[in-house]
Amino acid sequence: MSSMKTIVHTTLLALTSATAFAAGGAKVIYSEIATSATSTVPGALDAGGNPVSAQFAAMFDLVVNHDGSQWVLRSTNNLGTTLDNMLILGSGNTGSVLFQDGQPVPNTAGETFDFFDTVRPVTWDDNNRMGLSFRAKGGVTTDDEKLVIWDGTNFTIVMKQNDPYFGLIDIPTNVTGDELVGNSIGSVQLLNSGLLSLVNTPITNCSSFRYPALMHTNTAFRQSGVSPIGGSDIWDSFVLDGAGGTPDGAHWYAEGDTENTNTAIDAIFVVDDNIILQEGSLIPGTAMVYADVFHARMLDDGQYYVRGDDSVDNDFALRGDGMVVKTGDPITAGNTELWGVSFSNFSGNHQGDWILVGSTNSANTQADTVMVYNGGSILCREGDPVDVDGNGLFDDNAFINSFSPDDTHLTDSGDVFFIAGLRDTISGTTSNLGDSMIRIEICGSATQYGTGCAGSGGFTPSLNLTGCARAAGNVTLSVDDGLGGSFTVLMFGFGQGNIAMDGGCSLLIQTLTPAILNLPLPGVGPGNGDLSIATQIPGNAPSVTFTMQAFVADPGVSQGFSNSNGLEVTIKG
Repeated sequence: MSSMKTIVHTTLLALTSATAFAAGGAKVIYSEIATSATSTVPGALDAGGNPVSAQFAAMFDLVVNHDGSQWVLRSTNNLGTTLDNMLILGSGNTGSVLFQDGQPVPNTAGETFDFFDTVRPVTWDDNNRMGLSFRAKGGVTTDDEKLVIWDGTNFTIVMKQNDPYFGLIDIPTNVTGDELVGNSIGSVQLLNSGLLSLVNTPITNCSSFRYPALMHTNTAFRQSGVSPIGGSDIWDSFVLDGAGGTPDGAHWYAEGDTENTNTAIDAIFVVDDNIILQEGSLIPGTAMVYADVFHARMLDDGQYYVRGDDSVDNDFALRGDGMVVKTGDPITAGNTELWGVSFSNFSGNHQGDWILVGSTNSANTQADTVMVYNGGSILCREGDPVDVDGNGLFDDNAFINSFSPDDTHLTDSGDVFFIAGLRDTISGTTSNLGDSMIRIEICGSATQYGTGCAGSGGFTPSLNLTGCARAAGNVTLSVDDGLGGSFTVLMFGFGQGNIAMDGGCSLLIQTLTPAILNLPLPGVGPGNGDLSIATQIPGNAPSVTFTMQAFVADPGVSQGFSNSNGLEVTIKG
């Protein structure tokens, strides 16, 4: 059997070298369920820096790097207010405490971490160096807010509270040139150059008419009350957590408003100094009147994802190449369930795939929030069970209650990471099991089609593929109800067909490939030839769709063979 497994693995490799998707199940990585091992904080430390047992108390923000190889979870534990804030750095299903409240801040005298800034607690450049901002405590109390670059070894404080700023312009009645870093920083993005893009408010020694400002480390990039936008307007304000850009510095975005005296048209969303959305104006390509952006993010290739609201409180999901989904659209093609008026997460990957989480018009108010992939499939919804103990079964009495806003991420490999509140009943409205961090693996599909041709005893072989059809996914190929003691020939193609053959049988594949498998069928006699081979799809497999069909040698019928249904397989690379 091991040799047949190798043959099947090799054939899959050949095919993938040359649609609808299903989810591999919601797997809990961390939770607040005290009786579960997933509630244990990996790598927690006590005040002396010694390992200590701790459990998760809350989960707030989740970020994933550009290639999907790392994630960081901002959360708290149950060790008390002097040790509770922490960042967990992980990959796949495992992680450990990176930085923790109460632990020493490297390269400082007597200072420890206090808390980590919100929404995007860290970002990465293209070399996977990490940029972050946080508040320290102890030591010198006038420089508590700090900005850092961490490369996995070196912890470099590049700027701190009360350091000088350059290039800012104060109001005429104030002195210009004495502006200092304030204590509230957001929208940090590490650039490949080593600069940190950020929004700061307030700015010390600066009029409130001239902040917030969008900075590149200590140098002004765009400033409230100073920088022009849209030809005739001036930036009036920037949203603290509403800016970002690409690590190479080629593209950036910002949410804010202008100094237009008509406050009904002053809110704007800007990309590369171009006003993409303006309050009171039509959203491009639609009849919707723009009101506000609730969240935006930009991939490292410049593609941006925006969710927001129109003037009558309908929601929209927009990206750089146009409108994706809006209130009233079917949640999947042809579905009578429609998107509602509240979207909470919108993100995508470099392959153009996207994820949207939002409410629907479902009459079941305890299952009316869904997560949809590419408008083609529902990955999960409120009330769905999750796998807490990792046994692959939904037997833990834990169900999704809610989705944390803007904490859902889709990687190129088809992993979805998100934060969700859990409850202990299918129906209900309270996250009485607390927060959780969850991973869903998006799998390909295996769809049977067409009708097989019967062999001896009237038995018609069946061909199927089960498991998770994705790169490095585990699958099981099965041929059932053939002639026991005979052999089967598996043929492959790149399309569905229906070509007449002897005995009224049909070849159900077309654009045939050279790949052919000849496999013995165990068992004895008609209908007893059942074959099941478990294997792993090659880890470097790209996304591909192919078809296959099984033929069984059968001298007991006039045509000398029987054949299975067709099977169309889509592998998610």
